[in-house]
Amino acid sequence: MEATAPLVVAAAAAGVAAAACCCQPTLRPAAPRIPRPAEFRRKREALVRGGARNLAVISDFDRTITRCFTAAGERCQSCYNVADGALTPEMAAYKQEVFEHYFPIEKDPNLTVDEKRPFMLEWYRKSNESLVSGGFRRDSLRSAVSEAVAQRRLELREGFGALLASLQAHRTPVLIFSAGISNVISEIFAQLLPSVPLAPSTQVVGNTMTFSDDGVLTRFEDPLIHMFNKNQSVVPAGSQRRHVLLLGDGLGDVTMADEAATEPEIILKIGFLNENVEGLLPQYEAAFDMVIVGDGSFSPVADIVQAVINSD
Repeated sequence: MEATAPLVVAAAAAGVAAAACCCQPTLRPAAPRIPRPAEFRRKREALVRGGARNLAVISDFDRTITRCFTAAGERCQSCYNVADGALTPEMAAYKQEVFEHYFPIEKDPNLTVDEKRPFMLEWYRKSNESLVSGGFRRDSLRSAVSEAVAQRRLELREGFGALLASLQAHRTPVLIFSAGISNVISEIFAQLLPSVPLAPSTQVVGNTMTFSDDGVLTRFEDPLIHMFNKNQSVVPAGSQRRHVLLLGDGLGDVTMADEAATEPEIILKIGFLNENVEGLLPQYEAAFDMVIVGDGSFSPVADIVQAVINSD
């Protein structure tokens, strides 16, 4: 580990108390925050003038497309949480210990992204290795997702299904860009959105499991994707559009359109700040053009997309 790591861990430990409030849902979603109204208006108007033929959507998955909290107020499961449901109790307990160590570091407002990055790499490597060593099987995917859905530990954010259907109807490129597990995401869509199958215009990019002939997980494909290395350098070549609508719940998501072969002319960035709003709002307002707080719906996003579509 780098020589500066002990100082970073110490800073993270100091921030654990602040990060602990992240586990509590904001009960009443507030109106979206638009920190720079003139800039937001300029970007929105450019997207509308360009129409659907010039638009691409890049979206994170966990706690962006999915809710952060269930209707009962419990934290929704992430892709990795869902896969963990197929592990032995001993391995699941180990994964929980890993989460409790690294999650406060990810959310600590007192650490920079550069300070967080080596710890996120450690976190994801340990998580992937535990699934491989735990003997995860291909046939566990469907049952693990089914169980999470049946127990309502996994919910899509309100309005996403209709938005995806509209985007696919207009052949708008949609990139679901996740630091989660792409195999799990595809199965979640198959079970929760059976009436909206993924079209060729929709691409899912994340950490991808590779299985042996007898269905046992053997490894994760390179590159390893975590929340602070998400950019176009790790995405297979896809459709390039002049305008991008970018959606994410983490500060690492703001780079998802960076390092493209052709740089977009306009990137309108919308952030979902689901928790610890008071502590993180200044950073989110600096990074995003619009901030949806309190685990809100996709309505503000759908309004923008509909205006773009209607302009054609």
